[in-house]
Amino acid sequence: MEKQYTQEELSGADTLVPKVTGVSAAEAQKLLKESGLAWRVVGNGDTVTDQIPVEGASIPKNSQVVLYLGAEKPTELITVPDLTGRSPEQVKNILQESGLYLRASGVVDYYSASTVATSQSIESGAQVEPGTVIEVRFVDSQVRDF
Repeated sequence: MEKQYTQEELSGADTLVPKVTGVSAAEAQKLLKESGLAWRVVGNGDTVTDQIPVEGASIPKNSQVVLYLGAEKPTELITVPDLTGRSPEQVKNILQESGLYLRASGVVDYYSASTVATSQSIESGAQVEPGTVIEVRFVDSQVRDF
């Protein structure tokens, strides 16, 4: 039987990205830590000039927010990859390398070889901004309906 998650369980795994633009790097890091998020700094300076993802985005706890200190954030659009048939770990790595974020739904077992992506919220080939959150639904491919 496929494990089902309540909205409370699903929302408990995600957190909203706080607004950190316009504040000091130290204050931004404090706000991100309080939200259960990691960060990476790009550029030099004392004040956060931009961030990815944007304020209010819902992303999994422990995800990395990119803080731009006096540096320009990339403006090139990213092509969404085809994630279907891949494991949760593969999807997570592909999206991270692409500058995109994962919101997983369904059966998400990072340790099961039979857990695969069956659909994604933004179709492959679409052009999106860096930091876009892609919702991917996973199922256990060994579970059969009778």
